[in-house]
Amino acid sequence: MSRRFTEPPPAIRESKPGWREVPASLVAEIERIAKAPIANAEIAWGGYSPSASFHLTLGDGRRLFVKGTHPGQTREGRLSLAQEIENYRALPILGGLAPDFIGTAEEGDWSMLLLEAIPETGKALPWSRAKLARLAAALAAFYDRARPEAARWSRPDSYRSLAVDLTDPDSGWLLLARSPEEQAGLLSLFQDRAAARAWLERALPPLVELQAAAPALLHPKEDRAVSLIHLDLRSDNLLFRPDGAPVLLDWSYLTPGPVALDAVFFAPSVEGEGGPPAGETVALFERAMNLRFPLRDQQVALAFAAGYFADKAWLPPPPGLPRLRWVQRMQLAVCLRWAEELIGLPQPPPMIGQGTAAT
Repeated sequence: MSRRFTEPPPAIRESKPGWREVPASLVAEIERIAKAPIANAEIAWGGYSPSASFHLTLGDGRRLFVKGTHPGQTREGRLSLAQEIENYRALPILGGLAPDFIGTAEEGDWSMLLLEAIPETGKALPWSRAKLARLAAALAAFYDRARPEAARWSRPDSYRSLAVDLTDPDSGWLLLARSPEEQAGLLSLFQDRAAARAWLERALPPLVELQAAAPALLHPKEDRAVSLIHLDLRSDNLLFRPDGAPVLLDWSYLTPGPVALDAVFFAPSVEGEGGPPAGETVALFERAMNLRFPLRDQQVALAFAAGYFADKAWLPPPPGLPRLRWVQRMQLAVCLRWAEELIGLPQPPPMIGQGTAAT
């Protein structure tokens, strides 16, 4: 039986400012950095963030991608952009996988990151094994050159709230296990709450045990299994150049960690968007990196990923982010399906928005 998540995303878009709202002095600064006037500006849609984002066409025909903060930006959005800018400045090793860094411009509450524009014809969707193979190979090369940086990486205290914290006891299944309110929220995502509660009673103990073991992922036995990892791999953060080379966007969450975590966090979104089953995507990553992710590591990473979505997907959408909970529900549905196969959990009952058509 196939239980694809078929609920469509909310039709409403994120709360993004228009180009006319950008201060004239900031526009002039962008033109100075680009060394050309701006002939046209369009809002860049596609992600789940309310950040300011634009495709700019310059008077000489060149194109830029500009993203940044604005007066209505969330605190996390501001921290996210500040960390991404710092990563571009401090880590030339991003070159070749990230877009070319052009510069930054600021004016009051506005702060802009200027990057090369990648043609929109190179979108990740629909997924294909060829696209995933190119991405896996590019990531393998990045992990190789980033390992020395990972060994000496130090994230400023002010940015730690952005990172996925494997040691946090107040998240995921560890939080759900001791909070009836959190459990009720999670159960509200299922078509049959009584069946979901019976499933949770059986599934929660092994999930708690696996998440509690997540800190061990920070110290894998093989040095090659640790590098700087992106931690936000998704189709909306990925484009392909005309020659098929992948380009990764949104480098705010870059952090030292196990490369298996990137693969396991990424795989459910691929399956949820019509790509190969999650296990096949992870196997493809393993082949590209010439690594074998131990089964226990995959189980721990999957439990952590599922818990990450489980304690968030039932919450109301944050202001300006109408589709965020939808994409978290989609990934949670795949995580729970995959956990039945990878961890040996009982089959979960269908979530709201999840079909039950036979394959």
